Amino acid sequence: MTVETPGSRIDAASDEAGSADRALKPCNFPWQTVMRRTEVFEVESEAAGATYVVFVTTPPGYDPAAKHAYPVIFAPDGNFMAPVSIPSVESATTLELIHPIEPFIHVAVGYRPSDIPTSMDFLAIRARDLLPPGEPLPPGIEAGLQELVDGGVGDAKAAARYLRPAAPGAD
Repeated sequence: MTVETPGSRIDAASDEAGSADRALKPCNFPWQTVMRRTEVFEVESEAAGATYVVFVTTPPGYDPAAKHAYPVIFAPDGNFMAPVSIPSVESATTLELIHPIEPFIHVAVGYRPSDIPTSMDFLAIRARDLLPPGEPLPPGIEAGLQELVDGGVGDAKAAARYLRPAAPGAD
């Protein structure tokens, strides 16, 4: 499978020289069996120093051999959004008769389950990926996290990683 957007092209299991770091590697994901027309890959990011899970869902009638260009919608939070939004790919493009939506490819980017064993770990990784370096957190976040830790919901190390995310690529 090839995911192509303006200015970039990523091939699944690419053997081309120089593209190994951008190759999508097929992987097994726990919910994959319930996600119709969805292929799941891992891709390593040298810039973030992380491995991401990429869920690629094609529309009904998709033919990889056809030369049709589909719009692509990218979504973060793939672990949660892919199982929820995948049915929309089908219903929005086939069941909406009055205002049908053009078929599209849905690409959701998430994390390996082993990288997010707790919800606090998930928050820490999201902060690393989504907050600009040096961006202050909204008021009340630090106190709220401390309440979670004090209440036994989260652990202090993960909370600290969330409050002070490592720069992408830093260990």
